[in-house]
Amino acid sequence: MATVVERAQAATGSQQKAPRPLSADEIPGAVEKEVQKLQSDDVGTASLAALAIFLLGQREDAWPHLHTAIRPLVNLLTSDQESIQRNVFAALTVISNANDDLRGQVAASSAVVPACLDALSDPVLGVNAANLLGALAQHASVSSDLFAVGGIPRLLAAFEVPQQPVLWEAVVDVLCHLAAEESLRPSLAQEGVIGGLVPLLACSESEVVVRALLGLGMLCGADADRQARLAEEDGAATQLLTLMKSPDEDVRNISKEVFLSLASNPILKPAIEAEIRRSTSKSTER
Repeated sequence: MATVVERAQAATGSQQKAPRPLSADEIPGAVEKEVQKLQSDDVGTASLAALAIFLLGQREDAWPHLHTAIRPLVNLLTSDQESIQRNVFAALTVISNANDDLRGQVAASSAVVPACLDALSDPVLGVNAANLLGALAQHASVSSDLFAVGGIPRLLAAFEVPQQPVLWEAVVDVLCHLAAEESLRPSLAQEGVIGGLVPLLACSESEVVVRALLGLGMLCGADADRQARLAEEDGAATQLLTLMKSPDEDVRNISKEVFLSLASNPILKPAIEAEIRRSTSKSTER
């Protein structure tokens, strides 16, 4: 019987037939086989096994068996081989996205969050790590862990990696998952997330802009203090006005909602109007 990886990597030339998909009865044995390979001392074998677990995780009938892969995968996070780490992050992400029980089991490991944060400085590996954090951020223990280990500033630092919109998008997703929890919003604002998201409004990638707007909308909403923090960010109001003319419908609609939430605050309205006048004056001078 062909292994999962052999099936995934099989050539698709005209002279070769695609391998038969695994049946439901074959899934438990396939998972067990790959879990054993995860514990191999051979780097290539372990890396391919992690990839196989990722592929198996696409199948719902594999989910009841994936818990056995969690500990061996977490153990591989200490590897200094990028190929292993990349596949391990991907495998743990698909497991965490399967259901709340598996997400909780991954989140229970104290090694996962630090490993993800350490990987964020790498533009390629960081995307996989951020995707895993995004999958786990819905779990209460992970949000607590992120704050406990100083994770929010490290997430924001990823925005300083130049010209990496895919990484930025993945990191903003993490922040949006956290901001969806109302009780975390004051702490996120205190950690500087509002100021960290504002520069992303000028990104040329609409997916990044949409997520930044969603994050700002959740954080500021109807909260006067956090609205004031956003209004105080240099150029924020002007950028929101610019985005309201975007060809992207989502960008237009969400930026309008965020801007109107600021403009409806009578305390902030004079400052916003003054900023717009300054911006208009600068544009005229140019």
